Amino acid sequence: MMNLAARSLVFLGDMIPLFVIAFIQSLAGHSVIFAYIFLSVIFVSIAGNVYWLRTIKKYLNGRREYTEVIDVEDRSLVYTIYIVSYFSLIPIFTHSVYGLLSFVIIMLVIYSVYINSDIVFYNPVLALNGYKFYALKVKDKGSIYFLTKSKGIREGSSIEIHGITDFIYAGYGEDYIFRESGKEKAENGKTSTKADQT
Repeated sequence: MMNLAARSLVFLGDMIPLFVIAFIQSLAGHSVIFAYIFLSVIFVSIAGNVYWLRTIKKYLNGRREYTEVIDVEDRSLVYTIYIVSYFSLIPIFTHSVYGLLSFVIIMLVIYSVYINSDIVFYNPVLALNGYKFYALKVKDKGSIYFLTKSKGIREGSSIEIHGITDFIYAGYGEDYIFRESGKEKAENGKTSTKADQT
C-alpha cells in the first residue's frame, strides 16, 4: 500500500526535530550554506508530515472493519528514543564538510534500520496531533500496529480499523464507535418520527 518513496518521505518527516536543531546549530556557527541545506530539508520534512497526516485521514474515510482487542501494548513512549538520538547526534555536526558527511552517514544508517520497521510510522508530529501508537493482537488478524486518537484501548474492547499497510492500521476505539452509534440511532429516530407524522 505504501511504496519505498512514500515511506522515505514519512521517514524524513519523522526526523524534522533533528533537522531543526541542525539548522539552528548552523546559524549559531555562522554556516550560511549549511543553514540553507538544512532549511531545504526541513521543508521536505514538513511535506512528509503533511503527506502522512493526509494519508491517515484518507484511509480513515475508507473501508472499515471491526474487531476485538486480545492484547495491547502502548508503543507511544518508545519514541523517547527519538529525542535521545536527536541530542546524541548534535556533537557530530561540526559546521564542516567532514561533520556534514558524518551526519549524512549516520542518517543513512538510521534510515536503513527504520525504513522497514514500525517505528517509521510514528513521530513527534503525530503525538502533537493527539495520536497514540499501539501494538495490538486482535481477532482474525493477529498482531497489528494501530494509530488512533481514541482513549481506552484495552483488552476485550472493540475497535474500528482501516488498513494503511499490511500491518499498520488507523482507526477508533469504543468511545468513537458508541458515539457514532448513538448518532445513527438518533438520526434514525428522527427519520421514523417524520415518517409517522406524514
